[in-house]
Amino acid sequence: MTSGMTLVLNALGLKEGDEVIVSPFSCLATTSPLALLGIKPVWADVDPHTMAMNLESIKESISSETKAILAYHVAGYPSDIIKLSEIARQNNLLLIEDCNSAFGSHYNNQLLGSWADATVLSFYPNRQIGSIDGGAIIFREKSYYEVAKLRRRYGVDFSGFRKENGEINENKDVATYGYSATMNNISAGIISAKLNRYEIEMTVTEKNVSFLDKLILQLRHKYSDRIATITPIPGVRVNNWVYFLAVKDKETFMEEMKKRGVHVSSLHLRNDLYTCFNGEKKELPGVDIVASSVVAVPCGYWLSEKDMNELATVLEQTLTYLAKQ
Repeated sequence: MTSGMTLVLNALGLKEGDEVIVSPFSCLATTSPLALLGIKPVWADVDPHTMAMNLESIKESISSETKAILAYHVAGYPSDIIKLSEIARQNNLLLIEDCNSAFGSHYNNQLLGSWADATVLSFYPNRQIGSIDGGAIIFREKSYYEVAKLRRRYGVDFSGFRKENGEINENKDVATYGYSATMNNISAGIISAKLNRYEIEMTVTEKNVSFLDKLILQLRHKYSDRIATITPIPGVRVNNWVYFLAVKDKETFMEEMKKRGVHVSSLHLRNDLYTCFNGEKKELPGVDIVASSVVAVPCGYWLSEKDMNELATVLEQTLTYLAKQ
């Protein structure tokens, strides 16, 4: 994932001193390449009710140094990528879709990753389609693809790189630099096998999400001030990596859930706390709300009906305990 994002930023021609608009509620696998390449992140707010990037915050963040918008579809919850595309086009900016945890999610009946100049996917073991490791990058323009294809492995064009006797061809130039950023064959084989069944697994995830939607609706009648769902923007089909809840007394809630055997988390720590990015501090009220109240709950296809019922029991036990405190 990180190698993929580095390759994308590099192939698109982004360089030290350029500005990229990005949400601080991101994975370091997404944002670390910005610091590595000396690119300045300009932090944009999110909508805590949908987890989508805040469009007005993005517009306000554009400057003469802005070169790209990096749209993170967090845990499969889409941002309004059509409007983001319009903003990018109107301001002559590149658009990158970070789909590292959004494989299979749709907006307006199209897969996420269909709108951007470049898209990054992750096949990390715990993703919707996981392997030993690895990822993929997609480009709209062939010229960017050709650059990335060379730079993924030391800048080498392997057609004719070796002579018939297996030795390196001294007449074959290496005209650009590159990285060691290729996926191993075993990981690629696992991904190839899993692609054939991801839609079936996504249907199971959707069933688990529907179960949680109904459960939270019931629990809100009893604990209305303690729990709420995060509802994705309209017109989407979400392949949830996690299920987001907004809760009261977040830290205690997570501690009690974990005590009872259900691992929940904040998912990310806001990246604008890290000094490595040299980003300017901004007031981001949406991110503040997410940081203080939003919790990620497991919901993936690997959870059985028994698992989901146990999760429901633990969730109600936790809310009952907190209500008595």
